[in-house]
Amino acid sequence: MPYIRTITMQKIKHELFLFVIISIAVATFIMFLFFRSIRVILSSLLIVGISIIWVMGTMVLFGYKITILTGVIPSLIVIIVIENCIYILNKYHWEFRSHGIVAGYSPHWVCVAHDQRRNCIGFCRIYSGT
Repeated sequence: MPYIRTITMQKIKHELFLFVIISIAVATFIMFLFFRSIRVILSSLLIVGISIIWVMGTMVLFGYKITILTGVIPSLIVIIVIENCIYILNKYHWEFRSHGIVAGYSPHWVCVAHDQRRNCIGFCRIYSGT
């Protein structure tokens, strides 16, 4: 049995890396279609990288082991963070076109919080099976 567990964990580790790379490649391609700017794509990927490091670091800090289920989390983080980056950048460009300058308080973070709440409700519904 230990041999099977070792082989399974090696495959999970390889697939975790592969899924993260594929999800980043797909998200980068989609962002390139939307914005066509390398600077925007690189700044969004920096945010994605920081988010993945924080999530995985927090999991290790609280003592969670990387299993098949938790191995999917980095890919989900990539998609959710890229979605938020696209949303915030679209709102920023819309405000800039509308008013010519973006200064002062901006309600973008309220919209992002609402979007995250919607994602959380969706994942809870998937988890509960309803």
